[in-house]
Amino acid sequence: MGRAASEGSDRIYSVIETEGAAPHLEEVADSWRRSLSDFHVDPQSVEAPHILTAQELIDIRGPVEDLIEIAREENDRLHDIVGKVGYVVLFTSPQGVVVDVRGDPNRADEFDYWGVCKGGIWAEDVEGTNGIGTAIVEKRPVTVHRTQHFRARNVSLSCCGAPVFGPDGELVAVLDVSSIDPEMSDRSHGLALSLTINSARVIEERLFRRRFRNAWIISLISGAQPREPLMLAVDTDQQILGADRRARSALGLDSALLAAGQSLWTFFERAPSMVLPRREGARVELRRNGEEEAWRAMVTPPQEPRVGRVEGPAHKADGALSPRERSILELIGQGRSNKEIARALDISPETVKSHLKNMFAKLGVERRAQAIYRARLAD
Repeated sequence: MGRAASEGSDRIYSVIETEGAAPHLEEVADSWRRSLSDFHVDPQSVEAPHILTAQELIDIRGPVEDLIEIAREENDRLHDIVGKVGYVVLFTSPQGVVVDVRGDPNRADEFDYWGVCKGGIWAEDVEGTNGIGTAIVEKRPVTVHRTQHFRARNVSLSCCGAPVFGPDGELVAVLDVSSIDPEMSDRSHGLALSLTINSARVIEERLFRRRFRNAWIISLISGAQPREPLMLAVDTDQQILGADRRARSALGLDSALLAAGQSLWTFFERAPSMVLPRREGARVELRRNGEEEAWRAMVTPPQEPRVGRVEGPAHKADGALSPRERSILELIGQGRSNKEIARALDISPETVKSHLKNMFAKLGVERRAQAIYRARLAD
């Protein structure tokens, strides 16, 4: 780090440590401290953003291809709203690498310049304080507006990042909307954050319902202290098969307890009729043991009902192909090779092989022609 950069860092350190965080830094002061002291990011650096090569991006996208497909519809909807005022929608890997983008194609060169493009790396240890990287570290929605960015190069940007948590409570992605317009108002950015959080929650719910599509899904809201809904998945014996991050926190659940087996009635007063088979969802009230206030609950039946106990999260639903697998199946039907499929879908040949293996297992087949025939029968 050069002398000028060192002096700039000293001034930053003075502001956040000695005098306390300046008003514009209060929301992100901890991130600035990490950027300076832990990650040693140079705040005065004018270095171009870090962007992966095409091959590196393919390798990063492989493990999250299904997630990208599941989130696609909601990301499209979000961009339909925020794109009208110049925002670009970014969807990243858990490491902060942009794997999917929606933005005005006429501004692609501008987005590339700022790094808000596929392959852009926005980890906090690379870029310092920013909406994506800071959301990953702090595991909460974050808005970073202009001069709240740690690197001086990024002070024209405004970004809102919302972490996306998987069915087991783990961080699986970040959804971000970013503006490269330095005149973007605080008010507009506040609205963008709310929209981003809402879309992240929609994606989380879709992930949870997809994982536990053979179970009864209970969406609960506490009556005493209204907050975001929490979600549980239960089987025909009212054993809890899955709990999202908010449910785990509220009920004190973890993976070990779920694996050991926990009844719904360990936490709530018994209401056995709640999960009788229904074609439609039902609104019910549950009472937490020891509490007077009722919890409002929406119970929806399995999308793919089975007889007896529903399998746990490790079970793959027979014949339930993901959107990506269906795309691969269509290309197989066109006689495409693995390499041709990889090029068409912008994924690696190894990822194609992995999808084929999973697809064959789901359909109970060993060859491509059998897979096509079995899938058509299922449709």
